[in-house]
Parts: sequence; C-alpha cells; structure tokens
Amino acid sequence: MLKLGMKILQFIYNILKLLPTKDKVLFISRQDDNISLDFKLVVEQLNHQNIKTVVLTRRLKKDDSVLAKIRYCFHMFRQMYELATSKVVVLDTYCILVSILKHKKDLKVIQMWHALGSLKKFGYSVEGKEEGTTKEVNSMMKMHKNYDLLLTSSKECRKNFMEAFNYDASSFAIIPLPRVDLLNDKKYLASKRKEIISKYGMLKKKKNILYAPTFRKNENADAIKKLIDAVDYEKFNLIIKLHPISSLEVDDDRVIKDNDYTTLEMLSVADYIITDYSAIIFEIAVLNKPLYLYTYDFDSYTDKRDFYIDYKNEIPGIMSDDPKFIMKEIEKNNFDMKKMKQFSRKYVEYDGNSTLKIVDIIKNYLGIN
Repeated sequence: MLKLGMKILQFIYNILKLLPTKDKVLFISRQDDNISLDFKLVVEQLNHQNIKTVVLTRRLKKDDSVLAKIRYCFHMFRQMYELATSKVVVLDTYCILVSILKHKKDLKVIQMWHALGSLKKFGYSVEGKEEGTTKEVNSMMKMHKNYDLLLTSSKECRKNFMEAFNYDASSFAIIPLPRVDLLNDKKYLASKRKEIISKYGMLKKKKNILYAPTFRKNENADAIKKLIDAVDYEKFNLIIKLHPISSLEVDDDRVIKDNDYTTLEMLSVADYIITDYSAIIFEIAVLNKPLYLYTYDFDSYTDKRDFYIDYKNEIPGIMSDDPKFIMKEIEKNNFDMKKMKQFSRKYVEYDGNSTLKIVDIIKNYLGIN
C-alpha cells in the first residue's frame, strides 16, 4: 500500500515538474507550525537581497484529528508544487517528499539540521534500535536521501553526522546554525534581556536559574516538583521552560512558567542553567554560562537513547540526580568554566557570520554572484 502511494505521489510530481523553475528558495520544516529562528534569519537576509523565498512549516502530531491529517495531505501537495518550481530547498529535519521523490536535476537541497551539535544519536546511528526505525523502513522511505549539502557545527560533529545521515565528509560544510550569530551578539543579548526583565521585573532582583529539560515520552512531574522545592527563593528565581511539545503543567506560584519567549531567548537572563540531555547544552557552551545536569533518570534514559558524546565525562556541567545537591553547588558558584570553553571550541567552530555564509551558498546555487 505504501509503495503504491509513493508511486502515485511520483506520478503527480512528474506532472508538476513540467512547470517552469523559478528563482526562489523553499524552506520546509516539520519541527513546528511556526518558522524557526534559524530559518527566519536566513529568510530575512535573502529577502533583504530581493531573493524570493517560500516557507512551509507544519508539524503533524500523532494525536491530531482526522481533519488535521487531511489538511496535512494538502500541505504535502503544496510542498510538491514548490519543490517542482524552486531552485533551492533548505530543510531542518527529514522531509518525506524531498527524500522519496525524483527531482529536477537542477534542484539543490541543503540540510540545516535543527540541533546545533551532535548529542543524542539519531537517524542511521539508531537504525534497528528502540529509539530508531528499522533498516527496511529506512530503505523504503529513502531516509535522508537527495541532499547536496549538509551543515554541521564542527569537525567533531561532522564525524557523528556522517554516521547519522549516511554521507561522507565531502558532503558537509562546517557552518554553525544562524542562531550562533545571535549568541555572539552582545547588543542582541542585552536587548533581549532588557525586554524579558521588563515583563518579569523580579528577574532583576535575584540571580536567575533556568530549568530547560529535554522532552520525554514518559514525563516525570514529581522530579520537577523536587527541583522546585529544592530552590531557595530568597536568593534565586526559578524559570521553567519545558520542551515545546511537553504536556506537563507546572502550577506553582514560586516559579516563572513562561510561554512567551523561547528557551534560547531566556538564556539571556539566566545566571545558571539546569538541563539534562537537551541539545541546548551547545548554546549554553557558546555563551559560557554555568551548567548543571539534573539527571534523575540517567540509567533508564541511556538504555533507550545512546549519545555520541561520553556524557558523564565530557559534558561540562555538574551532574546529579539530587536537586538539593545541585542547588548547593549553584550557591557555592561551583563550576568549571575552563572545561566549558574547551567543550565549546570542540563542538561549535564559529569564526564569523553563519547567516551570511549560508546565504552565499544559496546564492551560488541560484547562480547569483
């Protein structure tokens, strides 16, 4: 049935490919319904240079209604039309139609993966494992095929991405994501900090702890409560930024549960960050801010999901399953900044404006000097 459906899609696409190709750049994401920061920065720069862009972002969830799934089918037909008439497509995740369809020879595909660095294994690295898909499914869905260029943040991450995407080193460009431009922009960080503090005035009065955990299928509300209870609110504010797809509700007047700013934006006001297995670790490393790892489920999590990095020995943060211990370390301001800087240099090789470098690659594909 699946093979028949793919043949039907290819037949429709072949008709659409008869349409003329236009000088436009297509951005496709299944990560969210809204445009990502990285896409936004590149799109703004392209538009500033009068280059036409089309952005298609939509996330299909397992519990979506039948109507929502039907709408997504029409969204895929829109993807097909834009793919058939674009010169360049930029992705930040796996896109079914990009991989399974046969495209015009002049269509160029850039994979700008949504995670800054390589932390948790994915793609072909977890083929046949609990967190991955089978070899048969990967083959049938042509997982991560048809890419002309893949971006990665360092030579170390390239080695891991080569395994995850099943491409050789020559297919990669070492260019960290555009968001790193903002993390290195002191004026942007100061402006964002001022904006957030104007909304949450209490953040100016105490040191701020940001808790930003990764998403889990089986979320643990009790573990979060233990962390909340461990904080001394005479000395600290606790900001909680759960994963965007988390269904947990935090109802405690002692904490700031924000829904208006992204985790990246909240880093501008954070004096200390607590996380676990989230790739936000790489952004924290770029900012050189104190990192603490609340890993209450380390053994069970690692049984299901392996890492590219030697987590216990290499991640530059104090690790514990006891939130009281973590709070004591924060109060002592105990943190190895030297290790953080070494980690940042190893995994995020940043030497200038990532956004403009990506734009230059796109312009080259478009034949614009």
